[in-house]
Amino acid sequence: MKFSEDYGNSQYALTGYDDHYIQANQTRYGHSLIITPATLVTDWSPNTPEQLMHQDVMQELIELEAEIVLLGTGRRIHFPPPKILALFSEHQIGLEVLDSASACRTFNILLSEGRNVAAGLLLPGAD
Repeated sequence: MKFSEDYGNSQYALTGYDDHYIQANQTRYGHSLIITPATLVTDWSPNTPEQLMHQDVMQELIELEAEIVLLGTGRRIHFPPPKILALFSEHQIGLEVLDSASACRTFNILLSEGRNVAAGLLLPGAD
């Protein structure tokens, strides 16, 4: 018997990752991306954790109006400054800051639960 994960009606899911790529729906991307169950943004601009700390970069995640946003900051966790955290709070959006590998795994778990989730992901090997 063959088993497979059920992602419900989602158009997109994360299907793999390593230090050099993030894979969505069996397509590998060698750069940062944003993913939701219905959206895949493959031209998200930040490449380093430092570039994530700007309000304009985070605004793109806020505009998705997700219930929760997972922020994958590369190999290590890099917390945004308080003004960025407050921005998510003002919009009543939960923000979880994780290393990118953990963010990828957590995205699929929340996706399988039918949650309105978005993830902004740097490559897992980004420093």
